[in-house]
Amino acid sequence: MSTSISVEDRLGVMDLLMGYVRAIDARDAVAYAAVFAPDGLRIDAAGQRHRTQRGRAEIQAEIQHTFDSWTVTRRHFMAPSLIEGDGTRCTARTYVQELTERADGPCAITMLAEYRDVCVKLGGQWYFQERVIVLLLDGHGEQLETSETGHNGKDE
Repeated sequence: MSTSISVEDRLGVMDLLMGYVRAIDARDAVAYAAVFAPDGLRIDAAGQRHRTQRGRAEIQAEIQHTFDSWTVTRRHFMAPSLIEGDGTRCTARTYVQELTERADGPCAITMLAEYRDVCVKLGGQWYFQERVIVLLLDGHGEQLETSETGHNGKDE
């Protein structure tokens, strides 16, 4: 994919990415769903089950269910993204860590994942057309097998 995306569009995509994690940390399902295109696709490939939602209503309902299940405070921290594309469509790949408050001591890193995004510009605003969330580490010290490599990263 071309890397001719302008600085203005790159910053717009970066704002989109930040808006996403801010909505998660605030447990705001409406704001979370609003960062997706109206027909956007969210694929949560974290863990053993793959869950897919299409459209803001499905995405909002699924994430609200997730937020309702949380019993501790969580915060998400992203690494700088690799963004490639043009002024109407781009891809972004971003590593993210989730820190979770623990009752018995300091915070713990409970997840390392990669966001694999297709972003589109609609009406001058950037949205996720597709977001795939791929779990890389589950916070227990064991690397998980990914669908891309079929390998868990350990010596066999």
